[in-house]
Amino acid sequence: MSVQEELLSYIQENFVNEPVTASLIAENKGLSRNTVSHYLNRLAEEGHLRKIKSKPTTFVFETFSQEIDSFESLIGYDGSLRPMVQQFKSTVMYPNGLPLILNGASGTGKSFIARLIYEYAKEKAQIEPDAPFVVLNCADYGNNPELLSSVLFGYVSGAFTGANQEKKGLLDEADGGYLFLDEVHNLTAENQEKLFLLIDSGQFRRLGENEKWRKTRVRLIMATTENTESTLLTTFRRRIPYEVILPQFSSRPLNERLRLIQLFFQQEANKVNKQVSVSQTLIKELSKIKFEGNIGQLKNQIKVLVADELPRQSAEIIVIPYHKAVVRECDSVSFIPNDEPQPLAVQCDSLNHLREEMKEIQKFSQLVNRTKNLFFLMENYLTEADNQLEKQMNDFFTLFGYRDIEKLIDRKLRQYGFLPSEAQRKRLTKIIYFFNGQGFIFERNIAIEETDRSSFRKYFVVTDSLLEMYHGHPLFNQFRSLLAAYLSSEFPIVSKINAIIVMHGKNNAKTLAATANEMIGEYIFDYFGMPSLVSTQEIINEIVNYTKKVDTSQGLVILVDMGSLEKIYSSIKGNVSGDLIVMNNVSTALGIEVGMKLHQGATTRQLEQLDLEHFKVDRQYFEGVSQKPNVLIACLSGQGIADKIKDIFIKYLSDEVDVLTLDYQKLAEKCQNLDEIFFKNTIAVITTPKIEDSIQPIISVEEIVKDTQSLMSLQDYMDQSAIKQCGNDILKLFTIEGASERLNFLNPERIINEVGEVITSYENYYQISFPNFVRINLFLHMSLMIERILTGGDDENTDFIVKDTNEFKNFCEFSDVAFDKICKKYNLRIPKTEYAMVYQLVKQMMG
Repeated sequence: MSVQEELLSYIQENFVNEPVTASLIAENKGLSRNTVSHYLNRLAEEGHLRKIKSKPTTFVFETFSQEIDSFESLIGYDGSLRPMVQQFKSTVMYPNGLPLILNGASGTGKSFIARLIYEYAKEKAQIEPDAPFVVLNCADYGNNPELLSSVLFGYVSGAFTGANQEKKGLLDEADGGYLFLDEVHNLTAENQEKLFLLIDSGQFRRLGENEKWRKTRVRLIMATTENTESTLLTTFRRRIPYEVILPQFSSRPLNERLRLIQLFFQQEANKVNKQVSVSQTLIKELSKIKFEGNIGQLKNQIKVLVADELPRQSAEIIVIPYHKAVVRECDSVSFIPNDEPQPLAVQCDSLNHLREEMKEIQKFSQLVNRTKNLFFLMENYLTEADNQLEKQMNDFFTLFGYRDIEKLIDRKLRQYGFLPSEAQRKRLTKIIYFFNGQGFIFERNIAIEETDRSSFRKYFVVTDSLLEMYHGHPLFNQFRSLLAAYLSSEFPIVSKINAIIVMHGKNNAKTLAATANEMIGEYIFDYFGMPSLVSTQEIINEIVNYTKKVDTSQGLVILVDMGSLEKIYSSIKGNVSGDLIVMNNVSTALGIEVGMKLHQGATTRQLEQLDLEHFKVDRQYFEGVSQKPNVLIACLSGQGIADKIKDIFIKYLSDEVDVLTLDYQKLAEKCQNLDEIFFKNTIAVITTPKIEDSIQPIISVEEIVKDTQSLMSLQDYMDQSAIKQCGNDILKLFTIEGASERLNFLNPERIINEVGEVITSYENYYQISFPNFVRINLFLHMSLMIERILTGGDDENTDFIVKDTNEFKNFCEFSDVAFDKICKKYNLRIPKTEYAMVYQLVKQMMG
């Protein structure tokens, strides 16, 4: 009886259903631990024993073993890759399987995962034990699509010169199993079309075959390093329900990077059959490197490190040097041949309690209420973890740059006016380490309501800065929410008024804002740094984008270094719902003065009244939308038409009424949510088309054209004759003559006739008849749209998004047909955003 057989017999007789370790068996049998470990691993590989990755590693006679899961060999299967593994299993267990695309940079493990999916399918009896696993790298045939087609689908005799007999393709070879198509982006459009026919019907034809259809029961896994939206046909992508994006090595949690490094050193120790001793500093450096080739390059790098030392060191222990430094035994990690390396990750009771807590949290508001308890559990875990890790790696945190991270966190917090105590700083540093090592406590995404997103905006800004190095981490969004909730409990923000500093130069605005925030001790100022030669209009565009992201109902303060104050003020005021104050010649002293007043609760009106003569600044003050009687106007077709309507109302309304134009989408959101502060002094809201589902009363331009009675709500500010004349002017604006007057480049009569054909096409297709108002509105919008695209003008409504429903997709497909003649004549392409606006105008008549 061999030693291996003897050990198995001994375990069967004495340890049935009882875990054993190599040390225990070695002591009982009088053998060396290394020898026993070698044979126990062999027995596990052959299926006689179940190997449990515990600490230390244990083995169980197979009658005790649990259900096998191939994915357990995937580092991160119970961590950062857990959501992905669930998707892999879903593709396997669905009847007849589901196609899958693995997307990721080179070396992220796509081929390895494809093989695991195949093994899992066999374990679950979804395919036969001897089912094939066939691999095709499409890049090998990238320059010869016909050859690729013949290899993939096979060919019949006479299909091409030299095809003397019928030949099966890889689809035939993979029948009943898996076909793995690597570098699938190299498939031509024609071959993609053949594949999506296979996915739809399970049928294909060989090259040269015109009548006979062949059946196959093949499951598809595809892999690519490219953006599938730009490299694969839309029709092909739609038939692939799962696209899983694999993280790069540098984005994986720290404990998983360490386990990968351990695994590869252990594999090399097994291959060379020698103990390999590696310095902790080298392990640290390997875990920090952003390998272009990811895990694959890491594995090769470790192979080279070991191979280079083989001819230099003849002893049984190979010492891997780091920058020629001598590796001391107390400063190294050893890998013994055929042994299981002890994991650097740890398991503690507090971690299990933390996981249970996180399972119950689904919304950000719940997170805010429980964040202190969660951080308490994390700290407990880290205390336990540090004690365990210290035995293995001599001050784990120092090894991985803990002090540097602590300094970075302190600097970034102060930049935003958060002045942490030493305890707060250390706690945050440890928590970020926790996330990097144990991010898998997050079972699900945490939903953030729009109100929370607005109320906690500044905390999310700080969090994004603190976690900058972790962008791209699979669980970044979950931890971002947790950290933002924690910061809100530790660092209160008093001022409700948003303020921003805009300066020329790369870092001037950032430095000034950071100085003011730190000296005040509160996050008061955001900032924009602009290139030195940037125009005032570009500054305005940045500030307008900023106003779309923040709540301006309490007011907005803008400090600039130069530029036309009047132009900035007049261009921005329509995008602010509260008061607006703009000051120029910003300096550190001015920033601190204004910031301190905001910190003390000052209003924008009080800032306007401040004596700032010694600062030599100019300022413009605007009482926001809700400060006096106002009429709000928005037009889906663009700012130009809204301005024309505004000019008409200004002519007839009394001087005490402000007439303002707003972005259509922003106004729609306000109307649908009934923002009472925003509308508190609004006497009328006028839009075209009418905003649907509005809680705020709306007067649509269509109603004014049909009957000026809709303007009677303005009779306190406009007499009867003015109401009538206002209605006539608006009707004139929305006529074909009005459209002709606005065209600068195109022949009005010709383009209106061409647009008329498009409008008729919509009527015929949808079996509707547009009333005069809608028809005129479509004439106006489409003619201006075509001229705008031809002259390279900006799409004024790029923020307006239509839900990607089947109805809208159908509308876009038909619109391509309806506009085909115009597109060919003028050599233009109409983008989807433009179709979205036409759709808004047409859908009101689509039943």
